[in-house]
Amino acid sequence: MVVLVSLLTISLLGAFQYPMLLLVTTAIFNVWMWLWFVSYALSTLRGVRVARRAVEAEATSADSSCKRAFSSQDPVMDVELEAPALPIVHLVILPNYKEDASIMATTLESLAQTNGSHGFRVLLAMEEREGPKAKERAAGLERRFASCFSSMSTTFHPSDLVEVHNDGSEISEIPGKSSNLKWAVRMGHEQCEDSGISSSSVVVTVADADCIFHASYFAKVGAEYDELRAAANGQHQWTIWQAPQLPFRNYFQSAAPSRIWGYIASSIEFGGVAGLQHGGNHMTFSSFSLPLDLIQKAKPWDGDVIADDHHCFLKCFLYSIHSQASQQMQLEGKCTGVYPTLQVRPIMLPVKTTSVEDKNCQKSWTSRFNQAQRHTQGVAELSYILLGLWDLLRSLPRSAYTCALVCKVFRVVLVPFSINMLSICHAIPYAVMFLYWLYHRQEVPNCPHELWGQLDRPEFYLCALSGAFNMVVPCILPVFLLIVTSYFMISASFLQDKEPSKPQTVWLQQDGEIPRTLGSRRLSLIIMLLIDVCVLLPVVMPFYGFVPNVRSYWNVMLRGNRFKFVSAAKGVETRHLECDAPVSRCVTKSNDHL
Repeated sequence: MVVLVSLLTISLLGAFQYPMLLLVTTAIFNVWMWLWFVSYALSTLRGVRVARRAVEAEATSADSSCKRAFSSQDPVMDVELEAPALPIVHLVILPNYKEDASIMATTLESLAQTNGSHGFRVLLAMEEREGPKAKERAAGLERRFASCFSSMSTTFHPSDLVEVHNDGSEISEIPGKSSNLKWAVRMGHEQCEDSGISSSSVVVTVADADCIFHASYFAKVGAEYDELRAAANGQHQWTIWQAPQLPFRNYFQSAAPSRIWGYIASSIEFGGVAGLQHGGNHMTFSSFSLPLDLIQKAKPWDGDVIADDHHCFLKCFLYSIHSQASQQMQLEGKCTGVYPTLQVRPIMLPVKTTSVEDKNCQKSWTSRFNQAQRHTQGVAELSYILLGLWDLLRSLPRSAYTCALVCKVFRVVLVPFSINMLSICHAIPYAVMFLYWLYHRQEVPNCPHELWGQLDRPEFYLCALSGAFNMVVPCILPVFLLIVTSYFMISASFLQDKEPSKPQTVWLQQDGEIPRTLGSRRLSLIIMLLIDVCVLLPVVMPFYGFVPNVRSYWNVMLRGNRFKFVSAAKGVETRHLECDAPVSRCVTKSNDHL
């Protein structure tokens, strides 16, 4: 709120008293926002190319995975059972609240089709406050899918738990994904211990109830974990895996605000994940995988947090610094320099999810606003990381600081700030400048009237960067890149060429429900993108971007993380698989086989 009010004050003061102040402020955030989004968009285009190649490379295993999941005679399955002494066990946790049973059934069916699914331990993380319906839904899903995995169970997150803070204070848990995960992971760990499974061999994947993973996702994660573990340098305990996530399963049927949010969020998330391949920095988002050992030590989920994914990464990051410094003090008696060990590694096999879609248009627009309000509440994690760094400065000795640590800390703080505040910081001075520009008949005083021939005047560059010559020009490239990146993301992952002769997995069947226009689905996609981005985006974003952000700043300032969680409505219809086989044919694998 301090930043928001300060920027508004500076911008208005510049418009009425000091025009140069408005020019400087607008130019700074124009350049920052432009470089940030354009860099992510270009990274997305590069990432789409990598993801397309990865999907094509896994095409053979993806086409045959359905058969492997439902056939007990597959020789590959017998080979996989001849595993090393400590094979990797995937614990998949699906937190959910009032989710439709058909949506969860589709998710579980897709999990059953992934490579090595017979060894998965699946945990349905229900909420006790949902009542008897949750138990009925869980029981029905277990009856249908329990034989597809090594283990399938259900937890019910109690509604009367409290979060105990380090200073001894207590607060009632906030209903939501974070508090649910905190409880579910604890229960999952106990189940693994009861089954004689070491936590060092368990990789936990958290996913929303509508996530459709690629058939090779878990095999990729397991192979990288095994490779890092074989290196014997301990890096496998400090690694998190993230795949790009695309909310376009119901693309054509979802409301315009949902689609527009999907374009922007996917460009940032896809670009961030793709950038990890080239030394970039990115936080976890929605669905990801991490070692159970790291979870047990860092305890990344708290009961009074809304943004579970960002909080998980930030808490693990702070813990990795604390752990390394503590270890050096114990072994050497002093801290000789901390080099952050936590890393997020990309899995370039997109995860397909849904956008908000309710019973009718009005309810869909309302549901999307509620979701936007919940997402923007994640600005609290900026406060959390700043508080964590303040504690870091007070506790770490000077000898602990290295250039690598300072650089990493700066980049980590920059990500939540850019995601949660940069758009607002850019919008305020830009909007004031736009009104100022219109008031002066599309000119800005003290700025050259002609674009060319003014290179020797210093104010020319300031006016150019602030958009004073033409307020529309700075938006052209970002808008163009948003259309291009969205087109390639959706077409590459949802409009794949399918071979009718081969069985299709749930992941392959997700096509965004895009109809054909003049015989072409890609033409339909282009038309929809042009309408959404060029026409609807300027109308939608003030209500679904600016308003939720400001309300979240106000709520965090007054109430912290106290927030009424409203689950998002999902409208994806369950479709029969082309490789539809009775679920009872899934092979039951006991823990002894592991």
